[in-house]
Amino acid sequence: MLEGIRGYVMVRVVVKYKMLLDSTDVLCPRIRKRVEKEKALARLCTARQNLNDKCEVKMGGAGYIVDLEDKSCTCGWWTLSDIPYCHAVSAISHLRKEVDSYVHPTYLVRNAKYAYKYGIPCLDGRQAWPDAVGYPVHPPKQRSMPGRPKKNRRKSAHEVEVRPQRNGVGEEVVRRGSVIHCKKCGGEGHNARTCTAPTAAPTAAAANNNGGGGRGKRPRTAAPNLGNTEPTARKTRVGHCSKCGSTTHNARTCPLNRGVGIQAVQINVGDRRTIEREMRAATRGVGVYVSEETGNQYAILNGSRGRAVGGTQHDEVQLRGSQPPPTQP
Repeated sequence: MLEGIRGYVMVRVVVKYKMLLDSTDVLCPRIRKRVEKEKALARLCTARQNLNDKCEVKMGGAGYIVDLEDKSCTCGWWTLSDIPYCHAVSAISHLRKEVDSYVHPTYLVRNAKYAYKYGIPCLDGRQAWPDAVGYPVHPPKQRSMPGRPKKNRRKSAHEVEVRPQRNGVGEEVVRRGSVIHCKKCGGEGHNARTCTAPTAAPTAAAANNNGGGGRGKRPRTAAPNLGNTEPTARKTRVGHCSKCGSTTHNARTCPLNRGVGIQAVQINVGDRRTIEREMRAATRGVGVYVSEETGNQYAILNGSRGRAVGGTQHDEVQLRGSQPPPTQP
């Protein structure tokens, strides 16, 4: 890059020097255009002479003081650029003087020739460069920057695509070349969060795809549905209590945990309040208590280990080592 800049400057210096040699003007070409522009604007100004080469210049409703000895104007443009502004040009023309004599000598052609006189020297190619002496120069060590590294590639300006949002409010930047798919309906151009398709029960093929694919793996393609059969709905799993077999609770919340002396039970009606009421009545005796209302049976043993009791409320069950059940009123 530096070699290219050196070659460009070398050619530019030659072109500028030839242009100045062919010029017959006192000022440089660009400075001459600027002065002529200020002369055209000076026609809108009105100057009034004062002593010591000072003038009062009016331009519209504004007024300025121009001092030709100090080469200054109250607007400040002459001091900044060293080129007379339209106010100063109006005062100089009012005093019958030359505008070119009040331009800074740096902008004269004779002084600009000295700047382009020597030019940029020519250099040999890399094959003629002398070998460097000393320690070799190495690039700086690469260090990891703080924060999480970015994985997405920075796209150039021609790769960015802007389109209006789906709701019609504002715009969004999209990726070009990648098409997203919905996991719910399989459609393109949207995801499951913005999907408007009705929710359907998952098929067996979809369940296998979701279970078989790990993180980062592509899910297996579902088998095509050749017939007109509808997908089978997933069966709801019903839990049972491991102590009493009821479907309304589990072993941790089983009412038998609060029963004293009850070793086995046969439940026909699994209402929690009904079971607690019957257990309070069953713990008054020893044997098998059968509820006439629900048919639930409770085995009450005194120091022995019982088994599950079967039958209905009309069966007479006698456990080993127990007393007959109390007569129901």
